[in-house]
Amino acid sequence: FEDAYKAEGEIVLKAWKDLKGRSMKADEFSFELLDAEGNAIATAKNAADGAVTFPAIAYTQKDIGRTFHYAVRELAGTDETVTYSTDLFGYAVTVTDNGNGTLGFTQKASTPLREDASDPDRITGWDDALGSVPVFVNTLKNGSFAIEKTLEGDAGDPNTEFHFRIRLIGESVTDGEVTYDLTHAGEAPAGTGNGTESSNHSTDSSNDTPDSNNDGTDSTDSGTDSNAG
Repeated sequence: FEDAYKAEGEIVLKAWKDLKGRSMKADEFSFELLDAEGNAIATAKNAADGAVTFPAIAYTQKDIGRTFHYAVRELAGTDETVTYSTDLFGYAVTVTDNGNGTLGFTQKASTPLREDASDPDRITGWDDALGSVPVFVNTLKNGSFAIEKTLEGDAGDPNTEFHFRIRLIGESVTDGEVTYDLTHAGEAPAGTGNGTESSNHSTDSSNDTPDSNNDGTDSTDSGTDSNAG
């Protein structure tokens, strides 16, 4: 009679998220873990610090000496202000025996190969000599807004200009980092600027009242001030 040796262990695979342009919220982005054939085996969401932690993968003594490959990708979300990553990162996990009923693991970055022109998303192999730390970088898309001036009753001089000051407010807004185009309705861009404030004078009355704040953008009428920020 001979006792069969048994050993078991599990490994937790991680990735990281880097969002450029604003702070990241927990559970804002979703990721998918794939096996060597490209089949989805788990999903996870990001923590507030960008860490992405997948459920543990279990192994037994039958896996000792074997190398397993996994890939991770980001699932496109519905936030139209974000450019989602299309990168595919890989892991190579080799199972070792600790000799005491537990398993050890050697993990390294690996590159999933996609060489099938007829099915470019299919994983056709792995390059364990190459690999990158799985960091998914996302950027924010350029935004836009419009200001419309409506006059009621006696407008007075039809040649009067109205000046509007736009102040951008937010944790990601730094002087010199914002660029913008000034466009009059129905016309080509009236100019460009760089900074956190600008005045777009399209139609100026010293009697105008401030516009209301909206979602971190302070838009106020500045009378006759037409300085660009």
